[in-house]
Amino acid sequence: MSVQDDLNQLTNLTSTQGAGTQNFLAGQNETTADYLKRYSDLISSQGTTSAMAERIGQELGLPNLQKNAFQLQQQVYDLPGMQTKSMLGYDINESQRQRVINQKLSELSPLAERATAQQQFAEGQLGTRLGYAQSDWARQLMPMQTEKDLLSEHQAREVSLYTADNERELSALITKINAGITLSEGERNRAQQLSIAEKGYQNELDKLKAGTSDRYKSMGAGGLYDTLTGKIIKSGTGAGQSLDDLWNYLG
Repeated sequence: MSVQDDLNQLTNLTSTQGAGTQNFLAGQNETTADYLKRYSDLISSQGTTSAMAERIGQELGLPNLQKNAFQLQQQVYDLPGMQTKSMLGYDINESQRQRVINQKLSELSPLAERATAQQQFAEGQLGTRLGYAQSDWARQLMPMQTEKDLLSEHQAREVSLYTADNERELSALITKINAGITLSEGERNRAQQLSIAEKGYQNELDKLKAGTSDRYKSMGAGGLYDTLTGKIIKSGTGAGQSLDDLWNYLG
């Protein structure tokens, strides 16, 4: 085979790989766009918290309860001054004036207290029902969150070419190292290849996670934790923190 034939084969291979990469990226973009549309549609269908609060408040009659409570409280507050002004010009001493005020207060204060209690009860119900609604919204989003994590992992594996079988193979090699078993030259080379692929996979996964949410932070060795819940969502390779030991072993 001539040098020209070798160059032609290399050119054809490069072109084929380039076309495959373009098709792969197009497929990823289509999958991502579909996910984002469905996620956006679900968020939109849930509505806003403020709209939910307004609707529940109307059902509970909260605007009228708040208005009534405010007006009665204001009347209680203004009553002494109002009564004093209304008694000007009459031959009423201070003791008589105070008795009239106390009588009026004894009639009005229970109404104000009841109106305030009704308002507070309705506000409590509003908070409870909003909490239920927000929990329902979060539960509706859980499948989408799971799908996002799976989608990110799938895309990271496609980009890095690090399959689940590769992960199991690497874990088995690390287990042998941890057990004190000396690897063959072929196993050492394979372990090094797999560990490089694993790092590429974890780096790609970290980028995908960071690109969709600031909740996820790296915890080393390819692991991730959720800053919202404080829980570890991925501990890295099957051998966990032994990946660093592998690199030391491979020298």
